[in-house]
Amino acid sequence: MDIANGQPIRDSHITQAASQMGKEPAQVRAMVDQVKGAFETQARSVVDRAGLHADDVFAWASQDQKGRDLMKQAIHDQAIKRTTSGYQKVAQAYLENLDTINPDALLNAQLGEGLKVKRSSNGKIVLETPKGELEYRSAIKAGLIKISKARR
Repeated sequence: MDIANGQPIRDSHITQAASQMGKEPAQVRAMVDQVKGAFETQARSVVDRAGLHADDVFAWASQDQKGRDLMKQAIHDQAIKRTTSGYQKVAQAYLENLDTINPDALLNAQLGEGLKVKRSSNGKIVLETPKGELEYRSAIKAGLIKISKARR
């Protein structure tokens, strides 16, 4: 499955499909590109609704083993099961790892009143609240931090 592996569809696959469909390879390529574009739009929409920048999330997923595995499964589920829920898992994994992916984004984030993100003495990113400190990942998993897309 070329697409799920982040690879373009091979010409040989297009030619084979065209032969089976009784169409020209260029026609099949155009059909594939149209479907691929629609799928990508759906995937981006899921990530956007999570309050994240799709380009950032997908770039991370292409470089991280867990991200690649989640993307591969999300693409498969979208194509075969007709669900985009896998992209929510990709976005969540990105969010849970944002402290290592882009700690500066967290350290410079604008939070609600009484909340602050800082680097602790052990180097971890923590959320400072009026009631104490909590590691970033714990705060995310507990649902205490809601991310909204910042303007670029």
